[in-house]
Amino acid sequence: MSLNAPLRLLNTQVPIRTLRNTRLFSTTPAVSKKKKDKSSRAAEESSAGSSAGAEDPLDFSSLTNGIQDAVSRLKEDISKLRPGGRLNPELIENVRVTVKSGSTGKESVKLNELAQVIPKGGRTITILLGEEDYAKPVTSALQAMPSLSLNPQQDPHNKLQLNVPIPPPTRESRDQVLKEAKAAMEKASTTVKNARANLNKKFKAAGNKKVVRPDDLHKALEQMEKITAKGQKEVKDAFEAAKKALERD
Repeated sequence: MSLNAPLRLLNTQVPIRTLRNTRLFSTTPAVSKKKKDKSSRAAEESSAGSSAGAEDPLDFSSLTNGIQDAVSRLKEDISKLRPGGRLNPELIENVRVTVKSGSTGKESVKLNELAQVIPKGGRTITILLGEEDYAKPVTSALQAMPSLSLNPQQDPHNKLQLNVPIPPPTRESRDQVLKEAKAAMEKASTTVKNARANLNKKFKAAGNKKVVRPDDLHKALEQMEKITAKGQKEVKDAFEAAKKALERD
């Protein structure tokens, strides 16, 4: 019995040490593989980031977007004028009205926050007030509008209603509207010129840095001038359309 006990102890210890050695040996490649996978993944992400950050040196979007914004703003500004004796309701809605705020204070708000503007056809606009106290400040704000000569009248049957007759345009009012439309056109034209100048600067810088071929740069500059000329024509056409509408009345 005493001789067999050490043998049994030896038999149980040897496999334990072997298993430990085996476990340590088997984990070493796994750790190495994880490091390799992580490094490979980082390299792929870095490469993807570089590709995503690349920018086309001959991109025209800044110019085309600038022209589109300029023309849209011009048409919006012209629509708020009074071509042909017709009054755009938005012009009335956006008038600033000074009303009481609190016990002693005052604030300036848009008319459409105090009332509803309803075109009645012909040369009349109806304004439905939210409160009777708004009648006086709204009337004062409309009478102060330049070149329109508006004179709102409170409806005899409804104290919350203002009737606004639109007077026919005079030579003075036509000239004033034409002057404002021309100023809006010049502003839009300047916006187009600035967009073209910024893009030209960008293209020239790309050429100096040798990131584009000379032939490609030359073609891009020619295309830039064509896009700019088309944009300036759109600006001029919008102004001419407003001018003709004014002269028809």
